[in-house]
Amino acid sequence: MKCPDCGLGYVPDVPENARFHKKYHDEIVNGLPAKRAKNDRIIWEDSPLRITLVNYNSPLSQKKRAERVAIIARKDTPFDCASYHASEPFDDLNVHVFLLYLHNRIIGLTVIEKRSNIWKCTWKQYKSRDPEILTGHPSIWSIGFVWILRRHRRKALAHRIAKEAAFFLATDMQSIGWYTPFTESGEALIRRLCPDHFYIAK
Repeated sequence: MKCPDCGLGYVPDVPENARFHKKYHDEIVNGLPAKRAKNDRIIWEDSPLRITLVNYNSPLSQKKRAERVAIIARKDTPFDCASYHASEPFDDLNVHVFLLYLHNRIIGLTVIEKRSNIWKCTWKQYKSRDPEILTGHPSIWSIGFVWILRRHRRKALAHRIAKEAAFFLATDMQSIGWYTPFTESGEALIRRLCPDHFYIAK
């Protein structure tokens, strides 16, 4: 049978199948269980919410935690690959992952990296596929992926994690870049955060 909530196909009468489904279902529906750890790098907190940073210098345990969340998040998108992998080497992208916790569950993440191919774009230009390329512009931080667990959407949490991540990186929503293509919900988020113009950075 296929679970209508988490989408997993399993055989309830097989104990190993049933146990795997129970764990998988819990993560997909309720968020990844993750108790507060001593090596959490908390960049913002307003109990019961908090945001932590994971980057190349983070402990492997933190990187694997971020990777697991990225794998869960990918299931909500049309993309083929997860947005973050723990084994990624350090390079000019300088990938930063910001994880959003509710109590001891991770319910959101955003992946931000440095990008050097930059276009300035109004929404009219975006629809006509005619953005203005900025030659010689220095690299900027670019949001490649934003995700919130399905049951916690429509609570402005995507705004929160994006804005707090940008603030930590000493930039703001009008100066940060975005990686295309956008999902429908991603475009709606960017339109709210950047109603006049935005930067595409790839």
